[in-house]
Amino acid sequence: MLSNPTMPVILLLAQIISWRFFAGRLEKPQKYFVLALFILFNLAAIPSFYCLYYSDSPPPVSSFLWNYVYRPAFVWELVHLLWLPVALVFTLLGALFNLIRGQKNKGLQKLFKESRGFSRFLDLRIVALAIMLALAAYGYYRQLQPPEIRQVTVPIRDLNPSLYGYRIALLSDFHYGRGQNITELAASMAMAAAQRPDLVILAGDLVERKAAFGLDYRVPLLSLREVPGGVYAVLGNHDLEVDSVDALVANLEGLGLKVLRNSGAHVPNKPLTLLGFDDLGQESLTYHGQSGTLDFGGLGGQTPRYGDLAVVVKHRPEGLEDASAVGIKLFLAGHTHGGQVQAPWAPQTNVASFVFGYPYTVGLYTISELTLYVTGGLASGSQARFLAWPEITILTLSDIPN
Repeated sequence: MLSNPTMPVILLLAQIISWRFFAGRLEKPQKYFVLALFILFNLAAIPSFYCLYYSDSPPPVSSFLWNYVYRPAFVWELVHLLWLPVALVFTLLGALFNLIRGQKNKGLQKLFKESRGFSRFLDLRIVALAIMLALAAYGYYRQLQPPEIRQVTVPIRDLNPSLYGYRIALLSDFHYGRGQNITELAASMAMAAAQRPDLVILAGDLVERKAAFGLDYRVPLLSLREVPGGVYAVLGNHDLEVDSVDALVANLEGLGLKVLRNSGAHVPNKPLTLLGFDDLGQESLTYHGQSGTLDFGGLGGQTPRYGDLAVVVKHRPEGLEDASAVGIKLFLAGHTHGGQVQAPWAPQTNVASFVFGYPYTVGLYTISELTLYVTGGLASGSQARFLAWPEITILTLSDIPN
């Protein structure tokens, strides 16, 4: 939805409705001040609109303007869009309150003008908008901070002793262009390299469409070239939307990365085989199921050696039943952005699970003999997260005692 070029029009309509609501409650001096505020934020959001829906690359402006003027203006627009259903609920409650009190229904003007019957509900709409803007501002500020380093111990039954303590850096969802800019991406890669992992896995959505061919995104990835086991990547839905996927793969492999496209790779000097799958590539964000999405018969002969730990890497956490059926013990994924917006004290209650139907959205899961880890990733195209903070995940393999 957010990738649709009609979204700027939808966001603008949301702004007009919001303005009409406030205009009906203010005197002229206040009304003109709020109108000027709305116009200012909409003008500031134009570069973000251009980047998000038409260019996919940051405009040639300073990082300060991009991070603290243009992108926050877009978040302002997005919050107003999300606020409209909340405002509608309170409006309907107000109308119901009026009917119960036997007051005359004045039609659609109730959407915008105060009346005694439900002024309390209008006040609740303002409170709801204020709370949403405050939470969005905090979430945006937190997203600008360096990602968390999340250390996770991954228990694997009958793990080969040579893999005890083996450390895998799992990185996902750079969304370079809409999400991380060159400075943020360089800092994130340097942080990952500083953890001195044995292996790096990039779980997709590395770039946005036109940003894929600026090549500057490749420079930060050079920080990972000294990793002993190498760097392996799979393609996410955004990667598969570029004009030339083959050119993107060539750019990445030119750095020494290995891109796994429905293929496997043996990690040098370790009993470890990676099986990487392309994302399904649909624009839909909804969940596609746990069976019938992985084909283990087309891996180009790179099947696990006897005694190897086989690890499936796929952008979305889908196909777990397919993986479990062939004895896979570890599955690594991203895509969900940690759920995007999490409920306090209940991270599994989030937008990715509630709206898009994903049963596994963030963290470590054990499903029979299969262990799944879904990383929250580094960024998101919409710039809107709350409690689902960006992360660099360091997975340490361990055996399960008998």
